[in-house]
Amino acid sequence: MSQNPMGILADRVDRIACGKCGQILDVSELDSFSVINCPHCGTEQKVPAVLGAFLLAEQMGAGGMGAVYRAVDQALGRFVAIKVMKQEMGADRELVESFLREARAAAALNHPNIVQIYSCGQEKGQPYIVMELVGGGRLDQMMEDGKKVEEVRLLQIALDVAEGLKAANGANLVHGDIKPANILFDQNGTAKVVDFGLAQFVNRQQEQGGIWGTPYYISPERARGGKADHRSDIYSLGATMYHALTGLPPFDGKTATDVVVARLKAPPVKIQDLVPTLQPQTAALIERMMASDPVLRYPTSASLLADMKTALTAAKEANSPSGRAKKHQKRDWGHWIVGGMAGLIMLILIVVLLRMAGKTESRPVGASTNQVAAVTNAAPGGEATNVAPEAAAGEVQFFNPEADAALAQTLGAMDADKPLPTAEALQALAAKVPRNSARMMWLQVLQAVPYGLAGQAEQADQGLRAAAASPITQKRGHVLYMPQNLALLLIGDMKADRFAREAADWPAWYGDLSAGLQGFKNMQQGDLTGAAAEFDRYLTSSNSLPAWAFALRPAAQVWRGKLDGWEAERKRLVELAASGDVDGARAGAEKAQAGAPVFTKGAWATVSAAIKKVEQQRAEAAAAEAEAKRQVVVREEVARVAEFMGTNTQYTAATKDYRKLNPLLLKLKDEFQTPEGRAQVDLMREHLDRLESLKALLIKEMGASPYRGTGAEAGWEAVGANVLGVRISQAGRVTRLQPWDQLSPRFMVRLVRHYIEQSGRSAAEQADLNLSLALFCHYNAPIADEPAGKYVKLAQDQDAASAAKARRLLPDVAPE
Repeated sequence: MSQNPMGILADRVDRIACGKCGQILDVSELDSFSVINCPHCGTEQKVPAVLGAFLLAEQMGAGGMGAVYRAVDQALGRFVAIKVMKQEMGADRELVESFLREARAAAALNHPNIVQIYSCGQEKGQPYIVMELVGGGRLDQMMEDGKKVEEVRLLQIALDVAEGLKAANGANLVHGDIKPANILFDQNGTAKVVDFGLAQFVNRQQEQGGIWGTPYYISPERARGGKADHRSDIYSLGATMYHALTGLPPFDGKTATDVVVARLKAPPVKIQDLVPTLQPQTAALIERMMASDPVLRYPTSASLLADMKTALTAAKEANSPSGRAKKHQKRDWGHWIVGGMAGLIMLILIVVLLRMAGKTESRPVGASTNQVAAVTNAAPGGEATNVAPEAAAGEVQFFNPEADAALAQTLGAMDADKPLPTAEALQALAAKVPRNSARMMWLQVLQAVPYGLAGQAEQADQGLRAAAASPITQKRGHVLYMPQNLALLLIGDMKADRFAREAADWPAWYGDLSAGLQGFKNMQQGDLTGAAAEFDRYLTSSNSLPAWAFALRPAAQVWRGKLDGWEAERKRLVELAASGDVDGARAGAEKAQAGAPVFTKGAWATVSAAIKKVEQQRAEAAAAEAEAKRQVVVREEVARVAEFMGTNTQYTAATKDYRKLNPLLLKLKDEFQTPEGRAQVDLMREHLDRLESLKALLIKEMGASPYRGTGAEAGWEAVGANVLGVRISQAGRVTRLQPWDQLSPRFMVRLVRHYIEQSGRSAAEQADLNLSLALFCHYNAPIADEPAGKYVKLAQDQDAASAAKARRLLPDVAPE
C-alpha cells in the first residue's frame, strides 16, 4: 500500500513489463509513479499503481479534493480517466451516497459535448469516477498567464458547452461548477464539459467548510448560499467567456471572500471597455448571461444557443476579408459624406433642368428615386421588369393591378385538400411571362405551396431551385433578390439570420409572406410546431397589400385549424397511454395516422413513444418482480448448500474422506434452478477437491521423501501413505498404518506445510497449495490451531494472482 503526495491510497506494483523490450522489471522497492530506466534497453518507464480494477498509469492533474489519473480499466482493456477523491472525502456516508447517486444520473448522459461517465464507486474509502479519456487539453490551459482567447474560437467553444448544458438540462441535471478547468477538448478541438455528478459533492463540501476555491465564476445566488439551477450554469459560462476574452476574471480579490463581496456589490467592468474590438452581439450576449438577477438571464439553453449562433455569425463576418473592408470603409466616413452631398446637389440640378425643359416623369406620385430605379432597371435576361411602387405606401410591387388581382384570385381559390388545380393554374401563368424575370421567380416560389400540399415534393423543389438559380445582374440588396432569397430560404440554402438581415430593408409584406410560405414548408417537413408559429405570424399581420401576397391566408387558416386538431388528438392519445390504456392509444394513433397526411407522422410518433414508455415500465416492473422472486429462490438454494455443508463437513473433516460428498452435491445441483445456486455447489465441490488434493500431495511425496518426527514425535518416520492412511516406521521397520481419521488436524497441517516447502515448486504452485491449506484450517477450526487467514496471506505474498482466488474461495477470510 502506498500513498502519493495527494493523499490517494493505492496498491503498489511489484513487477512491470518494459513497454519497449518486454523485460520484466522488479519495482517492489519503488514508490508509485516514480520514473526508472529499463536496465536492458534504457527506455524510461513510470511505475504505475493499482486501485481496484484500475491500473493508474500517471497523474494528469490534482486539486484540493484529490487527483485525476490516466488509467487502464483492466477488466475492459481500455484507457480511461479516473478522478479519485481523498479518503477523508468519503468519511461522510450520506455525502458519498449522494455523490454516487449524482454520478450515476450523469452517467446516463450521452452527448458529444459532455465527457462520458463510465462508472463510479468507492475503493479504500475513496469515492471515484471513471470517465472518458479526453486528450486535447483544457480551456484553462489556453488562458494561462493571462492569455486571451480569440472571439470566434471562444464562441465556438461556448456553443459546444451550451449544447452540453442543454442536453443535461433536458435530463433535469445541473452542473453547478462551470469553469475553464472543467471544459476539455478532444483531438478535433470539440469542447466537452467534465465533472457532471461531481458539482453537488463539491458544493456540499463547501457548505461544510471543507473546500472553497477562489470563486471567479460562481453565480451571485450561489455565492449567497442559494441553490444552483440551469441559470447558474449560464452565469458561470458567461463569467468563463468574460475571463477568456479579456484575460481577466470578472471579479478579483486577495481572498475568496473579497471576490464574493466584489461580485455582490457591483456588476463587472463592461467587457467592451476591456476589449473594444469585441462585436456588440458578443458583448450583449455575455452581459445577459451574467445578469445578477437570474430572471434577467436566458430562460433556457435553447434561447441562449440562438443568440450565441447569431454572435458567432457576426464575429465570423467581422473577421472575414469583407468584414475588415467594411470596418475600413467606416473609418473613411467623412469622405463618404462629402461625396454623398455632392451627388445630392448634382441630382437636384438634374431635376431642375428637366423641369425647365418641360419633361415629366412617367412614375406615380410618392415613388422614391430608388424605387424608380427598380422600375426602370433591366430584369435578368434583358427584360424590362414590371415593378411599380404602391402609391399609398411607397413600396414596390412586382405585378400590375390586373395581374395582382388575377394572381390573388388564383391563390385564394385554392382548395386546401385538393390543391393541384391551383398548381397547374400557376404553371399556366408562368408560361406567359419571360424566363428569368422577377415575375417568373415569384410564380416558381408560389407553386411550391400547392405542389407540396399535393404530395409532389419533387415538383415543388424543382420550382424553388429554378428560382434560386436565376441569374441577377443587380447588386445585393436590390428588390429583384426578394423572390430568390425566399427560394433559397425554403430549400435550406440560406440561413434564417442572413435572410432576416437582407429582408430588413424590404417591404413589411415580404416578411409576412415568407412566414406563410415557411409555415407550409415546415408543415410538409413534419415540423408542425414550427408551422403553427409561422402560420400565426402570417394570419395575424395587419398588412393586406399586395393582395396576391396575402391570398394564401384562407388555405393557411384551414391548415392551422388542422394543426390544432392533430395536436389536440396527439395530446389526448398521449394522456390515454399514460393512463395505462395502451390498446386504446395504439388504436387511436393508427386511426389518426390513417386519415392524416404523411407529414404528420412525427406527431403520432410521440404517441408511439408514450405507448412504448408505458410498455417498457410494465416490462421493467414485471422483470423486477420476477427478479425479486428469483432472488428468493437464490437465497433458498444458497442456504441449502450451507446447511448441507454444515451437516456433513464435520464428519468429513474428521475422516478426511472428502470424496463421499461429491455425488451428494451433484444430486443437489440437479435440483437447483438458479445459476447462483449451482455456482455455490460448484464452489463447495472445489473446496472438497482442494482438501482431497492435500491427501494426494502426502501420498505422492511421503514415499519419496519420508517425514521425520521432531520433539515429542522424534524416533519415528512417516515413510509412505495410501488411501487408507499413513505408514509409520520406527527403528527402520514399519510398525503400523495410521488411518487418516486418526491423524489430528494439527499433525496434518504440519505434514502438508513440510511438503509445500520442499524445493522445486514455483511460487505460484506453493501459493495454490497454501490456499488449499487455508481451506483445511477453515473447516477444522479451531482444532487445527492455525488461522486460515495466515495461509491466505502467505499465498498472496507468494503470488499476487492468488488474491482473487482467495476472495472467491474464502470471501469471509480473504481481505479486500
